[in-house]
Amino acid sequence: MDFSEAYKCTGPAPAHSPDGRCVACVVDYRLVIRDAETLQVLQLYSCIDKVEHIEWSCDSAYVLCGLFKRATVQVWSVDQPEFTCTIAEGPAGVREARWGPDGRHVITCADFNLRLAVWNLRTKEFVHIPSPKTGASGVAFSPDGRYMAVPERRACKDYVRLYACGSWELLGRFSVDTTDLAGLAISPDGAYIACWDSELQYKVVVLALNGSHVATFEAYHEGLGVRAGCATWSPSGHVLAAGSYDDTLRMLSNVTWRPLAELDHPGLVDGPMNCVVYEEAVEAGPEGERSRFEVRGLPAEIPSRPVPDESPEAPRGVSRVAFSPCGRWVASTSATMPRALWVWDTHGMALTAVLVLAAAVTDVAWSGGDVAQLAITSGGPRVYLWSQHGASCVHVPLGGLKATQVSWSPNNASFVLAGASSFCCAYLAPDDEDQG
Repeated sequence: MDFSEAYKCTGPAPAHSPDGRCVACVVDYRLVIRDAETLQVLQLYSCIDKVEHIEWSCDSAYVLCGLFKRATVQVWSVDQPEFTCTIAEGPAGVREARWGPDGRHVITCADFNLRLAVWNLRTKEFVHIPSPKTGASGVAFSPDGRYMAVPERRACKDYVRLYACGSWELLGRFSVDTTDLAGLAISPDGAYIACWDSELQYKVVVLALNGSHVATFEAYHEGLGVRAGCATWSPSGHVLAAGSYDDTLRMLSNVTWRPLAELDHPGLVDGPMNCVVYEEAVEAGPEGERSRFEVRGLPAEIPSRPVPDESPEAPRGVSRVAFSPCGRWVASTSATMPRALWVWDTHGMALTAVLVLAAAVTDVAWSGGDVAQLAITSGGPRVYLWSQHGASCVHVPLGGLKATQVSWSPNNASFVLAGASSFCCAYLAPDDEDQG
């Protein structure tokens, strides 16, 4: 594996363009566009204030910059440097901004979720959508980009509003049997809308796209429910994964809407027999620390946080769920055991591997391609790789770079490692890609 030099970045993590040609990063109030292969600067744009969020349009033509303290969003064109677009919301404020599915509409959310605004870059027209419950990040689009689902709270009841993208016409308002709707996601086949209740209650409600009720699933009636950010569809849409505070990842079938499997995260791993537990061993040397993975025998104890279980402040539950693009694998973490990463095989719904790091997992990212690879960071000078062929620790030879975030390039041949004030690119050798 080869590494680029370290380059300065602040604020949001650097991001590859969807076509894989460029990398966008931020240095204070400047947006820097670099070539993905050479990392040479292609464009440099000066924003009016510190940039807190960046996002590429789906066709890689534009980059959105969120300047939320200024209640402003600026949009820049990669191919037309003279193009400028500034969206200023004034007293209403801007707390979130994102692209619409066509890459020519920007969606902003005002402070306190007062409204969404959809801005057309071509015509400079805008449409207001009142009172979204969860802001711009809680909005879901159908895979074909035709529909937008928006959670709503009205008269102490939860609803989902469905809009037509483009005209932004309201197509319907559907009641949802939740106590406090926390999030929703449209299935990859566009057939269903999965809605889940707040963390105070375990309830998943599934609607058809026309608003008709399909199913309700409640794993239990007492106790904390689905954890925020831990409900996601598999790439095929055949499985809805829901991670909850009881340290269980439930894999719901899209046929019966009942669990195909309940994947627990025990403190003692005793099977299956083909499961491999890797533990990082750190050694001090003349050139600094080096680490490697050692394979532990079963049963293997997984280290947990040194906080008494009875403490109300103790972190609990599944804290991260990530499917590989092929859908074969799913990675998860538990807040109770933050140094461990669990990899499951969805074909057999069984545990394949557990990686125990020297520090807490901070980020994970799957590559695509024939052999899915999982890249993991833990806030140190190392990146960890796992594939079905094995696991490895890779030292990052760049001095002060402590990697906390990782993201793959669209061509799966490299990935970006980002720390608090710098980033680099790591390039896989052909042998790395073939063998994982």
